[in-house]
Amino acid sequence: MNDIELLDLITNCRRGSVIAPAGCGKTEQIALAVLHSYGRRLILTHTLAGVDALRTRLKDKGADPTFYQITTIAAWSLRIASAFPLRSGLSLTMPINNEQWDTVYASAVKLLRSKCIDGIISASYSGVFVDEYQDCTRVQHQLICALVDLLPCCVFGDPLQAIFGFRGNPLPDWDKEVLSAFPKIAKLSQPHRWENVGNRVLGGWLIKCRDDLNGKRQIDLRCSPSSVNHCMLEGDTKEKLYQERIKLVLKALNKPKEEKCIIIGDSKNETSRALLARYAKASAVEPITCKRLVKFVKELEGSEGLERLKVVMDLVKDIMSGAKGAALTNVVQDVTAGKRKKQLDGRQTACVEITRSQDLKPILHLLEDLQKQQGLWIYRRELYSALCAALRVVISGTHTSLADAVWDVQNRRRHAGRRFAKRSMGSTLLVKGLEFDHAIIVDVESFKRNDLYVALTRASRSVTIISKSCLLNPVSC
Repeated sequence: MNDIELLDLITNCRRGSVIAPAGCGKTEQIALAVLHSYGRRLILTHTLAGVDALRTRLKDKGADPTFYQITTIAAWSLRIASAFPLRSGLSLTMPINNEQWDTVYASAVKLLRSKCIDGIISASYSGVFVDEYQDCTRVQHQLICALVDLLPCCVFGDPLQAIFGFRGNPLPDWDKEVLSAFPKIAKLSQPHRWENVGNRVLGGWLIKCRDDLNGKRQIDLRCSPSSVNHCMLEGDTKEKLYQERIKLVLKALNKPKEEKCIIIGDSKNETSRALLARYAKASAVEPITCKRLVKFVKELEGSEGLERLKVVMDLVKDIMSGAKGAALTNVVQDVTAGKRKKQLDGRQTACVEITRSQDLKPILHLLEDLQKQQGLWIYRRELYSALCAALRVVISGTHTSLADAVWDVQNRRRHAGRRFAKRSMGSTLLVKGLEFDHAIIVDVESFKRNDLYVALTRASRSVTIISKSCLLNPVSC
């Protein structure tokens, strides 16, 4: 079908879905569909970064803002459920965890199925588009199904990019649940992400990889184009393999400074990714529920004296290099023993104060002062930034508990998107939906087929795969 026929299908269907492989112009298609639509469209997605991307695309096309509303599924659900609390049964005003957000979605479903706001919904919108549908949880799917009883709806997604169904938030089965509610009307197939930078061959190869992964076939890197580099990982011990991996990553990072590079590692191993980020001078992308930050808060609670300083300095060692933590600890020990005669500088004073009280101010002062130290590299900058923000919140009196402050800071960042450094280290869970110039994939032997597809499709210019074999056999789902 031609472009106009596709737009007619999308805008006129009562219920439908568009399969949108990575890099095939999904955002562009949604923007064009809005321009092609009659009336006002509600556009729902998952993150504020997604909202910004869609809004920017529509603005660039000169779309009239009165003909669409773009928001996250979470924000829209909270707004309508809060507006009718008696009908929705929602008593929450500021949900702070996944369980409470599920309550918000369930309340919005209850409200929509009550029939009491049918007229409001029908008068507000002529139809709905939902982006990244493969990331919808079951309760979010129920919400969209309740909404589609009132309005025409077309959803956009790719089941091969569904990698978020875990930790008590199962995803609906695409074939049995999604397609039964939203029958497939089209599939995008033009690899625009790669064609736009003159890399048509890589785009075509990735389309073939998608077919192979869907068919549960292995990927033979010997048949890959020149923009795909395979580095054979060799070594007879765990230590040798690790050192060889670091060498190959550093070699692959030799790219133009203005181009962004992402290193993609094992989603389950936060510590391993952080260590690789340290050696590669990359910035580690952190999960919202950062295990190291949670561990620090637990260890800090109730600690005192030199043990409290040790908790802080252990964290400093884990998030930055060149901090000279041992020297600072030695100074504090000398002060405690009455051996220190020289005047203390700002960092040393902060360390002494950490051992003498439960106050959080000296911890914040130390972290902020260390950032100014010449030769210091913060490789877990997101963790550093979140902790400093949480400390400021407690110090200001907004929160009394550091644990609550950390959760509040992380929760507010949950839907806000991320700013990436020129060199970043992450996982498929943390970089899905984003685009880089170059990707370096490590720990590929642990990837499931959906994770492998997401990793392979993040870069527009080159992909480097570090593995023990030229044949990629994804772990069974």
